[in-house]
Amino acid sequence: MNIWEQALDRDAKSRAALWVLRKTPETGRSDGNKTECTGAYAPPRGETGPTSPRSLPNDAHLLRSILEFSPGNIIVVNQDGFVVFCSEAARRTFGGNKLRLEGTRIAELLPGISMCGGAVMAPRQNAGAEIAPVTLKCADGAICRFELFERTLSTESGQKYTAITLNDVSRRVAAERRVRTLEQRWHAALENSEIAVFEYDLTSGEEIVSDAWYRLVGISDLKGMTHEQMWMSRVHPDDLARILPAERACIEGRSERAVSEYRLIGESGDWRWIRSVFKVVQRDMDGRAQKILGTMSDITSLREATEIAEAKKADLKRMILRAPLAMAYLDGAGKILMLNEAGHDLLGRAGEVLCGRDLWELLGPSLEGETGSEICRRASEDPLGYKERKTFLRPDGTRIRCVMTVAALSSETSGDGAFIVELVDITEQERLADLRNEFISLVSHELRTPIASVYGSVSLVKGVLKDDPPEAISRLLDVAKRNCERLKRLADDLLDVQYIHSGCFKLDLENSDILEIVRGAVSSAEPAARRNDVSFAISCDAEAITSEVDPARLGQAVGNILSNAAKHSPTGAEVQVDLHADDTCYRISVTDHGSGIAPEFRSRMFTPFSQQAEHSTRKHEGSGLGLVIAKALVEAMGGKIDYVSEPGVRTMFWVELPIKW
Repeated sequence: MNIWEQALDRDAKSRAALWVLRKTPETGRSDGNKTECTGAYAPPRGETGPTSPRSLPNDAHLLRSILEFSPGNIIVVNQDGFVVFCSEAARRTFGGNKLRLEGTRIAELLPGISMCGGAVMAPRQNAGAEIAPVTLKCADGAICRFELFERTLSTESGQKYTAITLNDVSRRVAAERRVRTLEQRWHAALENSEIAVFEYDLTSGEEIVSDAWYRLVGISDLKGMTHEQMWMSRVHPDDLARILPAERACIEGRSERAVSEYRLIGESGDWRWIRSVFKVVQRDMDGRAQKILGTMSDITSLREATEIAEAKKADLKRMILRAPLAMAYLDGAGKILMLNEAGHDLLGRAGEVLCGRDLWELLGPSLEGETGSEICRRASEDPLGYKERKTFLRPDGTRIRCVMTVAALSSETSGDGAFIVELVDITEQERLADLRNEFISLVSHELRTPIASVYGSVSLVKGVLKDDPPEAISRLLDVAKRNCERLKRLADDLLDVQYIHSGCFKLDLENSDILEIVRGAVSSAEPAARRNDVSFAISCDAEAITSEVDPARLGQAVGNILSNAAKHSPTGAEVQVDLHADDTCYRISVTDHGSGIAPEFRSRMFTPFSQQAEHSTRKHEGSGLGLVIAKALVEAMGGKIDYVSEPGVRTMFWVELPIKW
């Protein structure tokens, strides 16, 4: 066998794709320039092919041509390490078809590989049996990975050569790398998620489990048992009796998979909830299960959260049923899931079964153009829910006025999209409010004329007796005049409250000097303050503050605050009035050092007719309307009013309004 036959014998790919060369008719010999390739396949050695001759002739030129056209990368080097032959495939790999590689040292083509004493010197793998793979930059710029195989060739005269075959394994290596990366990610995901994986071969009895399986089961040693035996020993007996039939049904093919939730005891004796998914992944030709794959995960926290949610849901249902107000529990479509007794009574349907009925249909025209779905949408979008006044008719025709509040429940509480509806009957409340407003209107209008008459008469008498009236008569006239003024202020306040509640009062806005308004309010409040020996001190940190307000209404609001401060200040005290402004707003603050305001009174501070002391014990006159009116006027001008109080030390009311031109 010559060296070309030896090289062909080594190159498996060449043997599988031989091209038979035939002599050209013109010369009757094999010529390198006139040799032609036929498509006839040359079968491997020892096999019979359809063409003749049945074996290749011992022609070195013929075999060299076959080797040269091999699809494999083949390089033949002499004992000194110089390339004496390379296949066309190797030529393309290292430098293109026109590059001549013969005469090049092998070390220049394959870094790290050289010849020494006729032997290949290269890094080895597998205990020195094979040359380690190399990474090369090919002629087209691609970085490729090659496996190298070597074989020593001998001529008939005994001269030795070495054939090196390079097998491009770049795609295989890349695929293996991707597989390893995916495996690493999969294992990392399993470890981080604490999902245990187990596999059981029913044929061989082989068991494979992940590390997470040991952690979930809570052991580090099987103690001579199989994994299945250890698992069964730790599952709660009541749950095991339920799990095994489900797994048997899956093995027998009666179900696609078995999903179970059960209790499992750990080394410390604590029971944890585990969820297992069990599936047959391989069956034989007869359908018998051969291999099982499953996962396990700890759902203790999830079960505890579910139990808490269920408990909250039960508490919510109990609260609804026992609530004194009308309350309904609706599903996402508005169907009644629960309606308490107060709800049946309010709807005028006591004794009726309303579960499953549409609440919005029962309320009917009371929705006033809104649909139930729109109400639910608004309730879901607004964190504070939906709240509106509605009017509906009971089946008996009774008109009911109510405040409807709708709140969307989170899925955590309800388990799905659901709503709580509360209906507060304000029919009687609105009736009483209407009566009160009518009374206030009647009193304010009916009082104004006689008060004006009495006030005028008293003033006339004082004018007649101004030279030397008797002391007793003068004192009585002063009392009568002062009380007329109080009644007049009360009538005016009542009328203002009526206008405010009815929405009929209007503002006359104009650019005004805020400091002048404050000074005017102080001047108006001073006569009453002087009777208690109380004075005012004004402080302003700006030369001029101008804004668009209703000067009369702002003066009235500030005057009410000043009057309130003067009444609650001790004798000889001074009330501080401060005016401060920045680029966007200004603040008027009034500070007194009286008894202060109790914290529990804050919720009623701006409620009509509310006073901190009871009528029989309070020391100061007043109707309890001044601050109510002040708040309404300030808010109507786009501002806000509030206070801070330290009982027994000081109280400061402040009004803040935006600067507008």
